[in-house]
Amino acid sequence: MGAPASRTTARGKRSLGDDPLPALLELVRPGASISSLSPTGREGARVRIRVGRRIATTLPRSTIEAIGLRAGAMWTESLARPIAEAAWLDGVRLAAARMLNRRHLSRASLVRALVQRGAPEPLARRAAEDMAALGAIDESALAESLVSRAMAQRPAGPRLLRQKLAVKGVPRAVAERAIEAATAERDAAADALLLAERALARVPASLPAATKARRLLGALARRGFGPDVARAATREAMKRAGW
Repeated sequence: MGAPASRTTARGKRSLGDDPLPALLELVRPGASISSLSPTGREGARVRIRVGRRIATTLPRSTIEAIGLRAGAMWTESLARPIAEAAWLDGVRLAAARMLNRRHLSRASLVRALVQRGAPEPLARRAAEDMAALGAIDESALAESLVSRAMAQRPAGPRLLRQKLAVKGVPRAVAERAIEAATAERDAAADALLLAERALARVPASLPAATKARRLLGALARRGFGPDVARAATREAMKRAGW
């Protein structure tokens, strides 16, 4: 899964946005045939296709078997087309695997990242579906990690946590489970009061009480606490500070 996404074809390296068909069609000529199908990679899981002396592309063995390729078959346009389609999808899959090897991604974020690299959206979606089917996408683990990081230094309310998970493309149901698990044993009122007291300590003492209260409410809102919790925490923090 760690192989590079851009692979060598008859015309050299290509990007995720390049259709390999034109390069494979260049090999179509009278008498052209598949000269060899050579296993490569770990345990021969991939197969290198040669047409004459040139490497056409490399595909998973399962794809070679599904297409029904065999050495000696004539290299025609009708044969090049399904191979090109498979090679394009394979390149996007390899890029997806490499991205997932580096970090957790949701299915939606993976699709977005592949499209940004130039992959057509339908191929990006198919690659993401394949990665999910292989178990390479764990959106629950991603959600738990994001929530944990968001709350590591400062408490956060459910609204902020939802926003952070939505930005990463975590499905709503998965996000809600992660947020519920992370906040079940926390006291939202105590968390909000702690933040309010910290925020109040940074507000200039010369400001009017109403201005201080507005700043505290804003700080709590930005951390995802609801209006009722934020107002109660602000009142208590101001009261404790003698305001």
